Amino acid sequence: MGRRQKAKRYSFYNEMTEPFLPTITTTPIPRYLLPGQAHSRRSRSAIGAFFAAIITFINTLLAFALVLGLLLLFARFIMNCAHLTFGEYSYWITRLSAPLVAPFARYLPTLPLARYTIDLPTLAAMLAYLIGILLVRGILKLLAGK
Repeated sequence: MGRRQKAKRYSFYNEMTEPFLPTITTTPIPRYLLPGQAHSRRSRSAIGAFFAAIITFINTLLAFALVLGLLLLFARFIMNCAHLTFGEYSYWITRLSAPLVAPFARYLPTLPLARYTIDLPTLAAMLAYLIGILLVRGILKLLAGK
């Protein structure tokens, strides 16, 4: 008479959990035997995917334009604030950013502060373009469904 052995309540990852079933391998059903979607449903999903791709592309372009615009406006702000000049670079930065700042320059002044100048139109332009493009990108994300 030996001791009673307890039933094994665990199994290792390489052990079979159901040893009474033989190992059966089945091949998957060929794709041509599976039922397909209706033609109208396939075309609607293709058109939807096409417009989603266009909206995603526009969304990416807006993000790229936002980054470039903010970098340009930030460079203008730093140059105007610290009265820096870099020759031709300063000219081109000021010239390229002037149309972006022009709507705000009519209503906001530049504030002199000690040896620096706070360029409020540039700060307002940065904030307005950031909020505007983020709102448009949010709406486009809702339209694209992602």
